[in-house]
Amino acid sequence: VIQYNGRGGLDRSGETFALNESFCDIMGAAIEHSIFPGARNWTFSEKTFLSTAPAGTVPFTRSLIDPKAAGDANTYFGTNWDFTGSNPYANTGVQNRWFYLLSEGGTGNIDDNIQSPIYEVPSIGISLAEKIAFDNFISLLPTNATFNDSYLLSLQAASMNGHPNPSNVFRAVREAWFAVGVAKQPTISGFSPTSGPEATTVTIQGTDFTGISFVGFN
Repeated sequence: VIQYNGRGGLDRSGETFALNESFCDIMGAAIEHSIFPGARNWTFSEKTFLSTAPAGTVPFTRSLIDPKAAGDANTYFGTNWDFTGSNPYANTGVQNRWFYLLSEGGTGNIDDNIQSPIYEVPSIGISLAEKIAFDNFISLLPTNATFNDSYLLSLQAASMNGHPNPSNVFRAVREAWFAVGVAKQPTISGFSPTSGPEATTVTIQGTDFTGISFVGFN
């Protein structure tokens, strides 16, 4: 399905390779949930490891809930990210973690670093998260997609599923990408006018406003 999506399939190189593999993992997790809803554990290949495996062996090949446990990255350009292209599988963890957070919700610091910004992702449930991911790779992503493409087009996929900006689901999709370091924290460089009566239209200057639903002023 992924290799022959509606836009020519996803290339198996660079970031696109990692996205390709990640969507395979996401669909695998969704299928497991559909067939065994009470047994979902967010890991892969755990049943192929023998009880006689050497001590310290991680008993799965990949984890959506904790990609770092299998040596993968959970943050874009973060810990365990493969910059050389020698192990692109490591980068699958970024979108895998996005899908887990979107499904189950979660809070913490980006890349598990207390010096990094805090994220708070509300759960939308795995069924809706699956639909958004599926529509993204089947109908929207180009053959040479990057993680930024997957982020931006997943917002479009949320809208396609009846949850446009400023819905709670739309915000959750963006916040989950923020949690894995792809969506950026907005920066306000200025706004005008600086004062006025209620209902005055305010123009805001800055960066990284994509997907933002509202701006609050104290």
